[in-house]
Amino acid sequence: MMDANKPVSPSGREAILEAAEQLFSEQGFAGTTISQIAERSGQSGSLVIFHFKSKKSLYKAVKASIVARYSACLPEPIEEVEGLHGILRNLMRAMFSYYRNNPTMVRIANWANLEGDHEAWGGESDWHHRYVGQIEAAQRRGEIRDDISPFRALIIITGAIHVWWEFHDHMLRDLDQTDTPDAADECFFHDLEAVLVRGLGPGQ
Repeated sequence: MMDANKPVSPSGREAILEAAEQLFSEQGFAGTTISQIAERSGQSGSLVIFHFKSKKSLYKAVKASIVARYSACLPEPIEEVEGLHGILRNLMRAMFSYYRNNPTMVRIANWANLEGDHEAWGGESDWHHRYVGQIEAAQRRGEIRDDISPFRALIIITGAIHVWWEFHDHMLRDLDQTDTPDAADECFFHDLEAVLVRGLGPGQ
């Protein structure tokens, strides 16, 4: 009989994905080998190839998996929101939580830039379009100024949050930050929200 309290081991494919994500975040695509992925995942190299065909295909699968987790944590857009504050809090809280709990995403993105990989991550455009539509709807209701592109408004929001978490340790350690990490995160969230509400609000 199965012990309900015993953790469930990941399948071979899942173990390979998890190991590859960690290694790509530590060493980049070029610096990671199939044999290293096999060793860390506890699988054979031939099984890695069986599941993913090549290191490049595995790399794409890792990025798609990261985006899938990201999309899953984002709240579903709702038809009616409580103005600009509602849209920002709805999106920003989910982003903050995801970045805090998934540090490999930022590291893999940084490695990709260093290695000249500018391919879109699988599924990335889906959640972009989801929230662009919500911003457009808010513009039609007069809750967000209509002279700013919805896509660029989304990029401004995600870009600011990405930079905070990309340089998170540096921000807290080297920029004379006396708050605890949690308090610093809340202060940044508050200040970013205040700037966005002021800048994206109608009539500005």
